[in-house]
Amino acid sequence: MDDFFKLQAFLLAAKHGSFSSAAHDLHITQPALSFQIKTLENLFATKLFLRKGRSVEPTEAGRILELYAKKILMLVQESKEAISEVSKQGPKRLSVGGGSTSGPYVLATLIGAYKQFHPEIEVFMKIGTFEQLLEMLAQGEIDLFLSRQPPLSLDIGYMCEPYGEMSMRAVASPTHSLSRRRHVTLNRLAQESFILQRKGSIGRSLINSFFTSRNLFIKVCMEFESLEAVKAAVRENFGISILNEPSIISEVSTRGLKILRVPELKISYPLFIFYGRNKRLSLAARNFLTFLRLKSSVQKATVKHER
Repeated sequence: MDDFFKLQAFLLAAKHGSFSSAAHDLHITQPALSFQIKTLENLFATKLFLRKGRSVEPTEAGRILELYAKKILMLVQESKEAISEVSKQGPKRLSVGGGSTSGPYVLATLIGAYKQFHPEIEVFMKIGTFEQLLEMLAQGEIDLFLSRQPPLSLDIGYMCEPYGEMSMRAVASPTHSLSRRRHVTLNRLAQESFILQRKGSIGRSLINSFFTSRNLFIKVCMEFESLEAVKAAVRENFGISILNEPSIISEVSTRGLKILRVPELKISYPLFIFYGRNKRLSLAARNFLTFLRLKSSVQKATVKHER
């Protein structure tokens, strides 16, 4: 196991670009970490790092070892999980990831439903950008993740399959004048002041594209990084917004927000499930993936029936 520790020390040093930071993460002294790296360099008879002041950078040989070290440690973790499943020892863990919307609003609800059938499972959820989630998946930090970011290419490192469609709805404060109307036309909606998430977010891009394609231009009076901040401003009647349906369920049920009936407003986006192509999923992860597929098929059947 000492050899695996050396590889872990090496990877942390490469990740941080610092021996001291890697030593801190491993709870050992910097000289002890330097000794581990030196042992590896002696084993491979080559330098693995270039020293640049207080920072370090992997050499060409170090970059090669970095690729293999990740694979080795991933296989070690997979073997532990496989043996644990056979021996039925240790806690059953599931680690999943999601974006700022798909995590807190979609995935959290799915995890809650899954835990009703598997209360013994320990579930850990991490939130990040699409790029961060892909890195977590590659590092084995998460088993799978849910994202509305479509796959950019046929990457051999992961598998991707559609989960379902998420619809977006126009919302306002219950005290807003439009909240008293049975129906609102798209032209009338476009005359309002909008509160939206920052430019560059997927939701903002979908909204802009929808209106510009119909030669309508909306006025944005406020924009926020946080979805919660957008909802808070709408509740205070500073303007209206268009938000994804899962994120407003709580506020609508408590009458903090009102969904405006706009028949012409049809904005939706797909969600995708991502998981490793070559990594063996744990039993808990395989069961959760099956659960997601079942939920997806039910959702698609419901949408088809409604249409």
